[in-house]
Amino acid sequence: MVRLRKTRAEIEGRWREEYVAEEEERVKPWRREQRFNYVGGRVRAIDGPAKVTGRAIYTVDVALPGMLVGRFLRCPYPHARILSIDTSRAERIPGVRAVYTYLNTPKIPWHAGMSYLMDTNLRYPGEEVAFVVAEDEAIAEDALNSIYVEYERLPHVVDPLEAMREEAPKIHEGGNVFGGGPSRHSRGSPEKGLQEASVVIEDEFRTSPVLHNSLETHGCVAYWHSQGLTV
Repeated sequence: MVRLRKTRAEIEGRWREEYVAEEEERVKPWRREQRFNYVGGRVRAIDGPAKVTGRAIYTVDVALPGMLVGRFLRCPYPHARILSIDTSRAERIPGVRAVYTYLNTPKIPWHAGMSYLMDTNLRYPGEEVAFVVAEDEAIAEDALNSIYVEYERLPHVVDPLEAMREEAPKIHEGGNVFGGGPSRHSRGSPEKGLQEASVVIEDEFRTSPVLHNSLETHGCVAYWHSQGLTV
């Protein structure tokens, strides 16, 4: 049986009250001399052999009967506006099933509602301009290359501090800070710490861009069947 228990949680130096679900029959604490099958020992990865031998099946490896392929045409500029777009040549290519742009798609909110999935205002290199659905990857690629887009290149800055200045080019109507303002977190009293410190060093520090190692080869497969839609 589950019961709700009121507790207090601390996040970044701030306390708040919240409710947590608690099982009546709680797991007994582990004893120091207790031995386990998995905890504390080496465990063989179940999918390890398939991955190192190239037999693992990933999303892009899935091939269903009659499956179509979708590809995006993406913006080549850091900031631009679409003046016109012509997809007629792409639509006439045999094997092309559909071409979607801002002209024939609903305004689907994107990026926390700050833009749309298909929009005339383009805010970064790689933003979606058009989407092609075709019978195979080669046809989809040909269709992308057949789409004509006239862009108006707009001013941009890449330095975050410059982007926060009032006179900086506006990427979003509400400003360039995602979410409308900076996120501030504090713990304790920084002012008191500075006053009591023996030495205070003030400077500006910058780090190089850092990315984690995930390849993030984005993709998905969706198909309709008698039970509904599986993605």
